[in-house]
Amino acid sequence: MTNNEVLEYITKSFDLKRQGFYKPAIEMLYKALSIENNNVEILSQLGELYYLLENNQRAINYIEKTLEIDPLHIDCLKLMKTIYMAEEKYDEALKAVNKIYEINPTTENLLDKIVVLNKLNDFEAIKEIENLNVDFDDAIYYNLAQAHYKNQDFKRAIELLEKALERNPENKDAMILLGEVYFSENDLEKSRELFKKLENETENAVVNSYLGLFKMDDGKYEDAINYFHKAMKLDERNSKYVYNLANAYFLNGWIAEAAKFYNIAICLDADNVDYRYSLAYLYTQTREYDKAEKELRTIFEKDSNHLQARILSAKIKDLKGDPVSAKVTLDAIVKENPNEDYAFVELAHVCVELSQYDLAKKNMEIALEIKPNSLNYLSDYADILIEMANYGEAHEVIEKILSLNENFIEGYILEAKNYIHINDLEGAYDAAQKVIELDTNNAEGYYYNALVLFAQGDVNFAIETMKKAISLDLNNAMYYVQMSEFYQKLGKYEDALAYVSEAASIDGSAKNKELYANLASIVRKSRG
Repeated sequence: MTNNEVLEYITKSFDLKRQGFYKPAIEMLYKALSIENNNVEILSQLGELYYLLENNQRAINYIEKTLEIDPLHIDCLKLMKTIYMAEEKYDEALKAVNKIYEINPTTENLLDKIVVLNKLNDFEAIKEIENLNVDFDDAIYYNLAQAHYKNQDFKRAIELLEKALERNPENKDAMILLGEVYFSENDLEKSRELFKKLENETENAVVNSYLGLFKMDDGKYEDAINYFHKAMKLDERNSKYVYNLANAYFLNGWIAEAAKFYNIAICLDADNVDYRYSLAYLYTQTREYDKAEKELRTIFEKDSNHLQARILSAKIKDLKGDPVSAKVTLDAIVKENPNEDYAFVELAHVCVELSQYDLAKKNMEIALEIKPNSLNYLSDYADILIEMANYGEAHEVIEKILSLNENFIEGYILEAKNYIHINDLEGAYDAAQKVIELDTNNAEGYYYNALVLFAQGDVNFAIETMKKAISLDLNNAMYYVQMSEFYQKLGKYEDALAYVSEAASIDGSAKNKELYANLASIVRKSRG
């Protein structure tokens, strides 16, 4: 029987704990412990108080002392489980939950066990629970589905989540996970449908992230950016959300912001080579090749065979004026990786640089065998056919592109280009107008309009239209070259020379240096 004095100390301790005075509460219990050093109530309360003070080691010490006296003290076992879960000591947590379930085999305690097993990735133990062949509640079905999702058994995960939602149609966690599973299984329509229903879950980071991904897929990059910002705000340490945000900025053309968030993602997860690859790719697009190569070197230190990084490294060689070395690298890559479509695409680009158009065509055809309906690949293929003067074949490919997506801008750009080459000015004009209709800020639409106007003899209007193209894309050397030609036609040689000089300053590659020098020479001779 507990001593009256001890009871008094315990009572005072409870009162102090309720008021948040944990240290004075502990002092009361120590006084009680000096009288009864094996009192389970005192020892268990000391464990709880030290836990509340975030002194987990002292808490565990008193919990263990309690369990030595009373191995079935379930509150102490639950507290032990909580502490070990927080400290990510899942093996120790499992011992606690196993004991809890042994003492009291309730649904709640079974759920705790599944949660710990999920953390341990103990899939076999989870399957044993699943094979108990009992009718679980929605929470258990959800957690079992999590295990199958992690194990990439998407079909079984879907079955279990459907059972969870049968029992509780309002289980938002189950709906979210089901959307994630569908996305992973590439059933994007079902995934999109589920997350559309969850739009009101504005405070859920996962929901915002997936809504952002779908907006990005629709080409609505500013909407995607807003969703990713929300996700990042709700879960600031999740590098994936930061990375998705960077991708959305990049696709929207906000390069500086994209670079900023790629770097933040790398800071959050320095070992993720995919983040560094994306940053290297961005630097390639901005012609900051030294920075790109620095990121690639870091990638190769971690993964010397990172395929996409090897392809990008070859691409940079080409862009820096060494297509021969680039081709050697890419030839080796496609030999080792005959199913890597992107490598064949880049090899085709290099072959174009080397004026090896037959090889370029062949490599694009291989890429299209792997991904026959890729709009980007079909576009590259059509462009090569135009360069080869295979205008009829190019027209057929362009028709296929637009049949797959009637709003694909690049298809109409290629159509305009192809029509220009066969002198179908009306067709070229209509195609260019369609580009502008779909995107009023598309420089190429105005560029091809300008070419049509020039061919029709309306030089002044051609110049005004080309100025619009240049204002939308200040770094396209070809626009300046064409403008030079327009001004030569008007006999304005000083203006013509200025535009050639500007083209040379934008693109000073070895390939084009001679071209610009010859153009400048022609202009000078023309002016007399």
